[in-house]
Amino acid sequence: MFIFTKPTSADEAKVGLLMTELHRKREFAAQLREEATGPWAEDYLALAEFEDAKADVIEAQLNGRLLETVGGTAA
Repeated sequence: MFIFTKPTSADEAKVGLLMTELHRKREFAAQLREEATGPWAEDYLALAEFEDAKADVIEAQLNGRLLETVGGTAA
């Protein structure tokens, strides 16, 4: 879990929120994989893949914001 300090800009606050959401989605996907047993295993694994895909999108957004912050360019 991330601990927030007072951000100095709205962009830093957005980065903090994205990092938190990324962490939560990855944890949820891992939890789904652990619980993927029995008749619902296939559904749990599919949902875990979906959560990972959403986390990948957030990670791409986050990487773009971090590159902008340090003066780079997002590819």
